[in-house]
Amino acid sequence: MMKEESKEDRIIDLNDLFKRILHGFVRQQLGQNQSVLSVGENRFYQSVFTDSCTQLTSSFKHQIIPFLSENGIQQARLPNGNLAKVSDFCVYRGNYVDASIPVFGRISHDVLEIDGTFIDISGAQFRGSSAPLICWFSSPTELHQSFQGRPLQSFRKLTIKDDSSTRGFGRDQVGSEVQKELENMIAGKELQSCCEWCYGHGKSQCVQCRSVEYCGKKCQRCHWKSSHKQACCS
Repeated sequence: MMKEESKEDRIIDLNDLFKRILHGFVRQQLGQNQSVLSVGENRFYQSVFTDSCTQLTSSFKHQIIPFLSENGIQQARLPNGNLAKVSDFCVYRGNYVDASIPVFGRISHDVLEIDGTFIDISGAQFRGSSAPLICWFSSPTELHQSFQGRPLQSFRKLTIKDDSSTRGFGRDQVGSEVQKELENMIAGKELQSCCEWCYGHGKSQCVQCRSVEYCGKKCQRCHWKSSHKQACCS
């Protein structure tokens, strides 16, 4: 007799999780059926990332991770196929020299890390709109090189002391739309009408593989150049 799958047996796909989070952010900040094409790039990036990367990573650790644990999800599958404990997520902070920043002359940026993989969920913020919103890096060196020539000043794992100082910082990011996507994921429902590039409202499928959706041709071209050209129908 086959064993019935329990909550403890379930493994989430990390790429799917972050897509759902950002899809929820877009709906939360811009409303239903909106995308980078419908509101313009400037408004899109400013609205979706109203709060800093510190707030985004803090919300992930202190709201989303507990939600997953409460629903019996202890493991996650990375894009490289490795499995890792959800509880092993850490936050790293990098400081990069940027003379265009008044007074400080640098930018400070927080990213998530698990099993040696670094994840920037506000990827286009310092890399331009040609970069995907979710950026995955297999090493610190690869991450630092992505900051478009900004020299690295320091890079460290945040401690419990750092962590406690950022709790409650800014505005609660995990609103009703993000919560809805997380609940859909737990229920095993497919992610619907999500643009593969900007995570806004998807309207049309790739005509070749029909496995991804886009809000329009601009996002489709960006995704094709970035990675889909290799993945499509492969």
